[in-house]
Amino acid sequence: MSSSGGERYEWDLFVSYARSDETWAEWVAWQLDSAGHRVLLQA
Repeated sequence: MSSSGGERYEWDLFVSYARSDETWAEWVAWQLDSAGHRVLLQA
């Protein structure tokens, strides 16, 4: 995955969430990160 500026970003997982689920999404992302995955978290 590349940004428009030529920088390279790589994630294993993308977590998208609604504002009402922010706490759960952050917890899920933390669990995945702790397990060694690279996670992009985006509302």
